[in-house]
Amino acid sequence: MFNDIYSSILRELVNINPHSAVSEYCAARGSSGKVIEAVYDVNPTSNLGLKFGLKLTATKLCDLSRLMVTAKDVTACIKLIPNLAQWQKTPFYPFVTHQEGIISIGVTFPYGKKLSQYQRRFYVESLFVYIKNICQDFLEQPYAPSSISLDYDAPPYAQEYHQVFDCNMSFNCPLSVIRFKVDNPHNPFITSNAFLHNIYLKRAMEYAQKNNGVEHTTFHISNTLMQKHPKAFNSQSHADQLEISVRALQKRLHKTGSSYSDLLTLARMELTKIYLYQYKGGVEHSAQQLGFKTVTGFKQFFKSAFGMPLKEAKLNHG
Repeated sequence: MFNDIYSSILRELVNINPHSAVSEYCAARGSSGKVIEAVYDVNPTSNLGLKFGLKLTATKLCDLSRLMVTAKDVTACIKLIPNLAQWQKTPFYPFVTHQEGIISIGVTFPYGKKLSQYQRRFYVESLFVYIKNICQDFLEQPYAPSSISLDYDAPPYAQEYHQVFDCNMSFNCPLSVIRFKVDNPHNPFITSNAFLHNIYLKRAMEYAQKNNGVEHTTFHISNTLMQKHPKAFNSQSHADQLEISVRALQKRLHKTGSSYSDLLTLARMELTKIYLYQYKGGVEHSAQQLGFKTVTGFKQFFKSAFGMPLKEAKLNHG
């Protein structure tokens, strides 16, 4: 996820409040992911995610951040948000919905990475603070969050959330979602610049096309499942994209300890939370979006994946 700028900010924050295990990772020039992991190993109640998010000033960051704030307006910008995962290889996939004057961004983790609940909290906190600051600092008509749902327990520093976001907060929800009331979807950015925007867009697309080996295959498939469902719910379409046979695809995935079935199940689990909780599309609509021919098939999947009948799920919480 992190280029040198993000890594420098992260390490600066860690060095302000050094812990022995974290310092060892920094001294060894460990990856940013390892540094984050070390922080929460030492202190699971760390508010590092909030602090990191507050340090992310879009115009001083990477080309992707500049790409977002040079967009024409809100509508153009939110179309870019799902590409965060593809363009920066983030461990999360942000899913955007726009319904009846409400723009919501849900944070899913479809990539099979073994992240602790604390690491997930870090990514949710930093992303939500970053988005909130963009909406307040770079739009002609600033937006503030109307509500936030979080899929984890309230941390000991939960009062800081209210200071940072100043909106209704709900914990232990099915999905982490930040919502904004948007009266004008064409609210322009004060930093809009079509010329620079096109330059940053070209750079982002060029970076996304770089193949990072076998591990890239699993990431690419998961990303496609989230972006192009339900049409992408068959292994042949992914094999065709990679110009290999289905058998070769399965062998490539096997080298990573995964399978197409595993990736599909994980993507469907995350999309289930999106459509039932964030989008609130109802059972029948959700079943269709997830590629199930019948509602019964969807309910069977839900029970198998989440360990409870659909009717027992708390989908209206938050």
